[in-house]
Amino acid sequence: MTDPVTGDVLIVGAGQAAAQIASSLVSGGFTGRLRIIGDEPVAPYQRPPLSKDYLKGKLPLERLWFRAAEWYAEHGIELITGDHVVALDREDKKVTTVAGHTYQYDVAVLATGARARPLDVPGADLPGVHQIRTLADVAELALTLETTRRLVVAGAGFIGLEMAAVARGLGIEVVVLEAASRCLSRAISPQTAAALTELHEANGVELRFGTKIIGLSGTDRVTGVRQDDDGEPACDAVVVGIGALPNDELARNAGLECDGGIVVDTDGRTADPSVFAAGDCTNRPLDTSRGRGRLESVHNAVEQGKLVTAVILGQCRPRQDVPWFWSDQYEAKLQIVGVLDDPDESVTRHDPATGEYAAFHLKKGVLQAVEAVNSPRSFMAGKRLIATGAVLDAAQLADPGFDLKQLLRAG
Repeated sequence: MTDPVTGDVLIVGAGQAAAQIASSLVSGGFTGRLRIIGDEPVAPYQRPPLSKDYLKGKLPLERLWFRAAEWYAEHGIELITGDHVVALDREDKKVTTVAGHTYQYDVAVLATGARARPLDVPGADLPGVHQIRTLADVAELALTLETTRRLVVAGAGFIGLEMAAVARGLGIEVVVLEAASRCLSRAISPQTAAALTELHEANGVELRFGTKIIGLSGTDRVTGVRQDDDGEPACDAVVVGIGALPNDELARNAGLECDGGIVVDTDGRTADPSVFAAGDCTNRPLDTSRGRGRLESVHNAVEQGKLVTAVILGQCRPRQDVPWFWSDQYEAKLQIVGVLDDPDESVTRHDPATGEYAAFHLKKGVLQAVEAVNSPRSFMAGKRLIATGAVLDAAQLADPGFDLKQLLRAG
């Protein structure tokens, strides 16, 4: 534990991690000055629904806000929106924004998030080409989809597959192009990738794997996507979902260590004791053989926000949870708990009667990760079993008649 901070805390960024830190500081009785500086001209909001229910029109705008704008003022938080921090001066402990304003800090938290990876090919700047990262992105895309009959999605990651599902729900023809040999190749197992591919194909999506986009066609707007195999599917619009890049330039230019994200310890500290980082922009310790990495998830942003807050308040480190993720595609909810780390054994459980599917991944008998589709029971069981380091019998898991509750009772 350290002494609590009673001076100025400055949060750069206004996403999930920033909102969590602000909320935790308020509930923890923080008595200093708290400022949040965000690029967008709105209060902090949830991003995951942007490519799901918000784009579908099922979630109203007001449900996106973490807190009403008035909450920040009511709790003495200075919320600065529509401005961008361009320089971090660690010696004088101040930041400078693009608008020319300067703000001092005793502790700075970099919660700068990540940005969509651009499609670097000729024609990528044509009208009708979209990415999904902000409210403004989705507003523009929603207008395009009103007149779109055929959509090409670049990338079969979470954003790409969620976008394909939304478009099919609108009656739009969809082609998904992916350079890898399967969907979500860096995030999920081959077994679960095959299940999701089957789901999308059953809903009328055409998926093309092992194909590279070399250019976009069109003059006034995009009309087609050129591939390295000479294919060129026609389209009215393109959505690019080929990953994200950490916004670590501010830290890098200030001389802080960055390696595919801002390098931090378990508590979110950088090498500068006055500067922390949290959320999608960080490279953090992982409980895997890989040692370190970047986790782009709500869970990670919330957890790191709580860890940073504990240091600022001089409190003990809170209990850390098993990493988890989710994705909604059609009527299917994919829930993943744990991190795949070269498992040596995988077992799938599937109930055709209910549509439930789950893949359990083990390493030397220890449960490492669970991927569950419409199976909240498997997800919750996996979460508890991974947390306890449970050693499991693969033969039991493979038995569809075996009740997972027996494992929880045994633990």
